[in-house]
Amino acid sequence: MALEHEKRMDLPSFLVRLYYKDGLTRYSREFAEQMAILDTEGPEAYAESLDDVSIAWWNQYLYRMAPRQKKILVNKKNKQLFFDLYNKCEGENIVAVVNHMHLPQLESMWRGATGT
Repeated sequence: MALEHEKRMDLPSFLVRLYYKDGLTRYSREFAEQMAILDTEGPEAYAESLDDVSIAWWNQYLYRMAPRQKKILVNKKNKQLFFDLYNKCEGENIVAVVNHMHLPQLESMWRGATGT
């Protein structure tokens, strides 16, 4: 996979949000807790211990921190995953393991393309 430059990433707005913590004050306690767990367990064990609630929290935190960037990156990956599943997979039954943040849009795209 080649690296490409995304012109819509809008880095200045992200840096302003990061510096001023725009709208993130209610996330500060949870963020400190997540970082403490990460520091205690280490990256590998922390990744294995994530549950649905923690993953949903990180998704929402990233959306609050960089909404435009998250939308661009997630939507781009959703389209790539959908076209890979739709065009490259053969057979009657297709099983795919995807991240929580991709599932709703992938289901919607699949229903629109296949009617199922």
